[in-house]
Amino acid sequence: MLHVAFRRQRQQGRTTSGSKLMPDQKLTNLQTLIESIELPDSAEKAAERRYKALGDWFDRNESSLRAHRPHIFPQGSFAIGTAIAPLSQEDGYDLDLACKLRTGISRKSHAQVTLKKLVKDELNAFRKAYQILEPLEEMNRCWRLKYKDELKFHEDIVPAIPADTGRTTELTERLVAVGRDRPFAERLAAGSTWITDRTRHSFSQISDDWLRSNQEGYKDWFLSRMRPGVDAVNKMEAKVDSLPNYPRKDPLQRVVQLLKRHRDVMFQDESTKKSRPISIIITTLVARDHQPGLDLATSMELALNNLQAFREGNFDHVWNPADPTEEFTDKWNDGKHTELKLKENFHGWIEQVCTDFRRYLATGNMETLYDDAGEGLRIARPLGGNLAVIPPTISGAVSPTARDATSIGINEADPITALHRGGTKLLHRVKSFFPWMATPTWKFRGTGTVIIRATREGAQVQSGQIMPKGIYIDFAVLSSNGGSYPLPDGFNVHWQVVNTGQDAFKAGTDQLRGGFYPSDPPGRRREHTQYRGIHWVRAFVVNRRNNTCIASSERFFVAIE
Repeated sequence: MLHVAFRRQRQQGRTTSGSKLMPDQKLTNLQTLIESIELPDSAEKAAERRYKALGDWFDRNESSLRAHRPHIFPQGSFAIGTAIAPLSQEDGYDLDLACKLRTGISRKSHAQVTLKKLVKDELNAFRKAYQILEPLEEMNRCWRLKYKDELKFHEDIVPAIPADTGRTTELTERLVAVGRDRPFAERLAAGSTWITDRTRHSFSQISDDWLRSNQEGYKDWFLSRMRPGVDAVNKMEAKVDSLPNYPRKDPLQRVVQLLKRHRDVMFQDESTKKSRPISIIITTLVARDHQPGLDLATSMELALNNLQAFREGNFDHVWNPADPTEEFTDKWNDGKHTELKLKENFHGWIEQVCTDFRRYLATGNMETLYDDAGEGLRIARPLGGNLAVIPPTISGAVSPTARDATSIGINEADPITALHRGGTKLLHRVKSFFPWMATPTWKFRGTGTVIIRATREGAQVQSGQIMPKGIYIDFAVLSSNGGSYPLPDGFNVHWQVVNTGQDAFKAGTDQLRGGFYPSDPPGRRREHTQYRGIHWVRAFVVNRRNNTCIASSERFFVAIE
């Protein structure tokens, strides 16, 4: 667009700094970060030891559950290889398990409360035998077994029974209906279970109203995203599954680990922990569109693009890929959790994690993942020590190339021609980050939404509408319902203006804009069209007292021919 008209405005964001590193060095740096957040050997060995002891106990000849053929298996991050070290030793380690009783118990013969008590009795006998002083803690769906020794650690054990044939048949058909091939759908459905949940009205009654779960199916689905055709464990014969070991992790697992650590750091305050994005949603969105065979840096860029697309699409639902009837985002629109602003916080986290990691991927400078003081890491140093390798900061701006300026995500020599042919539906393909874009200095914590209204001489302009050169466009911030936006006292609207294309590149790299500019007057900005190409504007509402962004807009595209 949009050249710098009349006078140069002072940019308020940090421009990208640091020379580009070679791809191998970027991978090495990312690997260094991963090593700093991996579970220490002591934690892995403790988890293995305690898991095995519990499994052996349930399988012993004297077990009160032996006739029910108990099957103990891990769930969650340990099962799929995405567990990370806690930020603090005080947070401790947790291992999610299921205790599935495979025979003799059904929804028609037992109430959930009875199944839960059967598992409780064996766990209490285990505590007594192993002299575990901490009492069992009853959670809504599981029992929590806490260890208090050299390592703060607990196990959450969910009582479960296998899903009946009707349920697995129904689930298989639902999976086929959403595109799974039948053999894979049958394999996923075979892991389906019914689990206890004391919040259900039927908890104390014999009833068909049990909570469904499919953790084993989810694990198989996740592994298939990184290794298509992975063999499933023969779960009907195994009494205790081995705790999975991944000596060489797939880039998908690594990306999930890095994103989870970023989430942990961003929501580490006690006041925000309940509002933080849950791991299963992050893992599902990343794995769903992952492409096996990519290196770690490319896998991370793909994950960021997909997260950004999810945010910009304003989607409300994330479903279990191993059970299309189970919604992972059910609490987002649940009135009981309104005050947590779960969806808003998830979108705010996406904004921040994309900003942080894209800046690193553009420069290769690991210091971009630290805060301004270089102390509080957005990814965090290993517990009790410093990061082993930190490349020296290299001064100097990144110099964009002609390829950088023209490779915008639309596969066409001239994006304007492509827009004429395909319409504005192509705009979602436009990359959302370029090396010359400034990084916001503010924090995103549960951002709301505003919209941009653009006009030319009073007539409304639509996002992506093709405009001529040499005109002025006025931008204004409106509330999400399209009404006026009352800007609170102490808040400013900052405008990010991003140029792409050959015209702007030829005019000089200072015309490849990507910085932040003030409003004039408040909540408004005027820009002049000059360079052929697809450009965009975004608005950010920032509290200048605590430097926190409370609302932002989607990209408003300006196409100039």
